[in-house]
Amino acid sequence: MLIGSSILKSMKSGHEDLHKIISDLDHLKYTHESFTNAQNTTWENMSKWACKEKNSAMTDTFQHLFQLNCLWSEVQREYIESIKKLKMQFKKILQSELDLDKSKAHLKHLQQKESEFVRKASQCPQEAAAEKIQILANQVQTSHTEVNRKVVENENTKVIATKDGLDEISQSYIQMVDKNSIIARAQYDIVKILPNFRNQELQNVRFPGSAEIRNIVHMAKQNIILYKPYFHNTSSPPPPYAVVANQNSSRSSLENSYNSLSPVPGV
Repeated sequence: MLIGSSILKSMKSGHEDLHKIISDLDHLKYTHESFTNAQNTTWENMSKWACKEKNSAMTDTFQHLFQLNCLWSEVQREYIESIKKLKMQFKKILQSELDLDKSKAHLKHLQQKESEFVRKASQCPQEAAAEKIQILANQVQTSHTEVNRKVVENENTKVIATKDGLDEISQSYIQMVDKNSIIARAQYDIVKILPNFRNQELQNVRFPGSAEIRNIVHMAKQNIILYKPYFHNTSSPPPPYAVVANQNSSRSSLENSYNSLSPVPGV
């Protein structure tokens, strides 16, 4: 991964903590993607194995369990997107800090320039020296005003960016947990349908067929498509640890994505 020049500069300018946070979020995103990919591979291999078996109950069950895993993967991608957004918020904070540093450095340069000229003013004609000193003083004042403005702007940026980023990832985590619960419940219900061979001979076991399993998967997809995050009324005091969430603006795109989930590839 290439590191931008502003990031490299920040590592030498007292912003190591922000750089580390950004790096940590990159690692978190990569780790979650790796976990998702590992689970996808595992379920795909189990499904391919089951499809080669002569037992139709195993074949039907694993084909639909794989579809649930595809659904689960979509949910993980939504959460991973919120990690990326949180990282962007901290990059915004870092850029704000760098802009403030630049303004402070410019002010310091002007102040040094003014002080140096005042020391040498005796060597210049009095009128010219006074005019030059006034020009430098005005530049210092303008720069000082700019620094004060950027200090306030920087503090606002830190608060707003942190709030927006953490709000986004908190909502996304709640939604991921809720949707994962829907998928896990569907998986559990499908597994319970598998025939119990413990006390019966294979030829005497009745499998209800894939219709019930298909219905379970369909209901899981619909429940996720229609999922609504939690709300609270901001006009009244929130309860402790209240969950704040926004409307799911991408419901239609989710529906297309979830409904297009395909069976096991290569089978």
